[in-house]
Amino acid sequence: MSTHEERPRVLAIVLDAADPRLVRSWTEAGHLPVLEQLMRGGGMARLSSPSEWMPEAAWPTMITGCGPGGHGIYSWRSIQPGTNVRRRTPNGTWRQPVWQLLRRCGAASRIVLLDIPYSMPLGDPAVTEVVGWGERGAVRRTSWPPDLLERVVARHGAYPDWVAEDYTRWPLEEARLLATLRRAITRRTDLLEGLLRGDAWDLCMASYSEPHNAAHAFYRHLEPGSWAYHARRARRHSNRLLEVYRAVDSALGRLVATVPDGTDVVVLSGKGFRVNTSGEEVLGRVLTGLGYQVPAVKPGRLRALDATRWLVRTLAPRPLRRRIMSGRSWQERDRILEALWTESTDWARTRAFAETDPGHGCVRLNVSGREPHGIVDPGREYDALCAELVAELRALTHARSGAPAVADVALAREVADGPHVDKLPDLFVKWSSRELLDEVRHPRLGIVRERTKELQTAEHTGEGFLIGSGPSFRQGVELQGGDLADFAPTLLHLMGAPIPTDMDGEVLEGLLVPAGPAGGPVRREPIAWDQDPWALDSASHTPAALLDQPA
Repeated sequence: MSTHEERPRVLAIVLDAADPRLVRSWTEAGHLPVLEQLMRGGGMARLSSPSEWMPEAAWPTMITGCGPGGHGIYSWRSIQPGTNVRRRTPNGTWRQPVWQLLRRCGAASRIVLLDIPYSMPLGDPAVTEVVGWGERGAVRRTSWPPDLLERVVARHGAYPDWVAEDYTRWPLEEARLLATLRRAITRRTDLLEGLLRGDAWDLCMASYSEPHNAAHAFYRHLEPGSWAYHARRARRHSNRLLEVYRAVDSALGRLVATVPDGTDVVVLSGKGFRVNTSGEEVLGRVLTGLGYQVPAVKPGRLRALDATRWLVRTLAPRPLRRRIMSGRSWQERDRILEALWTESTDWARTRAFAETDPGHGCVRLNVSGREPHGIVDPGREYDALCAELVAELRALTHARSGAPAVADVALAREVADGPHVDKLPDLFVKWSSRELLDEVRHPRLGIVRERTKELQTAEHTGEGFLIGSGPSFRQGVELQGGDLADFAPTLLHLMGAPIPTDMDGEVLEGLLVPAGPAGGPVRREPIAWDQDPWALDSASHTPAALLDQPA
């Protein structure tokens, strides 16, 4: 075993949902000097990402080196296997994360992790981990050592969760958001610097969620001609997203100055941004109208809950709605959502049903033997129903322009591959990005309307990037055609660790110095690294036991 001084050292900073087009443009304009310096002293790879179909899959793809068919994550709320219940997705994946593989093979003696989604503390004294302090939309907050999060909050304060709320903000609200995000970036950097000054470490991986939160509010100011653009406001406030990027760039400068000489620095993002053109209700209404998804006759308590929910969403002012919801725990809110979901559908007569989020949609077939009340036989009936649904969805057009409403529909096995593709919905729908789909037309249904009140203005693309600088990286190189799944095997290779034979990603060898610290052939080995995230998320989970699994 090599000494710590001989080990590679990697600082990996994820700028959550930082758009590669904006990074390139603002770097070339001189607005982001630290990123410009890292790019000039190293290389850059443009990465494709599953976010084009399912934005929530970006983080799991990044940390496991597998696509959605390998890690099994497609949405922040997903169907628990073997049930019809749509629950909050567990803080884990069906594949072990890259840092766990590093620890298992002894390639890292000390690891620091901050706010990495889909992760949980391993219970390993060598892995310092803060989960959910400033993670976007976090509900699970924990750490290792167990008291670390409490100490973090005592020193740096609780993170302002309201910055992750997505709706069209008025100028004064935008100004407050900008000021809060800039303060949050400073606090996050203070926290990270403190963690880096601790015991010697081999890998530090941390996330800045602020670019993601900022773009959902400010990206609309950069898209003239879109439905979300307001010319007068844009003239005054178009620099607000840039200001957040500049604050993060400055934070990167502080971190690079903190780490020891010889550290490889990696900066990456798993998805970009575009104007949102579709809400989350059209798909379900189309499936219901065509008879695939059959509503249930709800019991009185659910009808009353639905009515209350409609009144609150329709009539209550936004501050009052936030106050009402903030009075409930996330567990209580989730129980309400689960009850509304499971009891609103007649599963015995439903052949297919929609799972939707703003800007994206997917369809799951009610398959016999897979779903508890499945009525669609696998094989010919399944294939025929998939083809029928694809044809029906492709027939949707924008009600006013007549342009196609759906850019593409794909089977899960066409956009994902791997041992856990069965955990995904059966069809994925990519809506047109040309115009707001507030009203769509179907040849047999006629007009189907979307609820557009407070529709969030920006959604994600499948564009990502990776910048690498340090002794292991070549200078002046820009690669095209990489994949977000390539980050994990590249990190393993940088640290001298073997790569699982069935890991989807490839080492970005074009970025690396052949004779540098990461020189040598890429090692692929068969490694058993499956896990069940639903079991890991349960109270009975003992994290430290994972490190004893045989390689």
